[in-house]
Amino acid sequence: MNAKKAFQIITLTALMPAMAAAAQQGKTCAGRLTTVAAGGKGITVTDSFRNRTFALSPNCVILTVHSKTASWRDLQLGEDVVVRYERMNGALVAKSVAEKVRECAGSIQSIDLEGGIASVTDGSVLGLARTSRIFRLAKPCEVTLPNGAGGSLAQVKPGDTVTIIYKVPNGMPVAYRIETTNPRPAEASLMSSNNR
Repeated sequence: MNAKKAFQIITLTALMPAMAAAAQQGKTCAGRLTTVAAGGKGITVTDSFRNRTFALSPNCVILTVHSKTASWRDLQLGEDVVVRYERMNGALVAKSVAEKVRECAGSIQSIDLEGGIASVTDGSVLGLARTSRIFRLAKPCEVTLPNGAGGSLAQVKPGDTVTIIYKVPNGMPVAYRIETTNPRPAEASLMSSNNR
């Protein structure tokens, strides 16, 4: 055996544990949830190239905007998901399914509690003009105040600087959480006087 061949065999042998560990980590697939089989036995996810059907493992972890311990019943058709899976006996088996969420930082332009709509002006990017975005408000839509405490939608006012956590099921952005990042001037003075 020549030295080059011996080097290749030694290198491959040394890499085997790392390759096995990588295989254990599984693969991921991101796309739109198109079906959930009866009884939560499986799901189909469509990405830009194809449909993939996954069996849900008995210990499959479902992560949603509202819960880290959700079940397959909490999955909604049309939402974007990321599936971590492994190939087992020729089948794709999901180890976890997570809703894919997005963020938008800006300031509240208007909020209509009865209509369930919020308009947000997002910050300029690379000197480009600010744009206004419309969000439907989920029921429930969580609110986090600047001090980290939970709040209500009634406390969100025009001018508030916020980060909106949202999803885009069926093409319309839906806000699931609004994190207010700075109090309005009147609240700031009240908060500072309470801290004295």
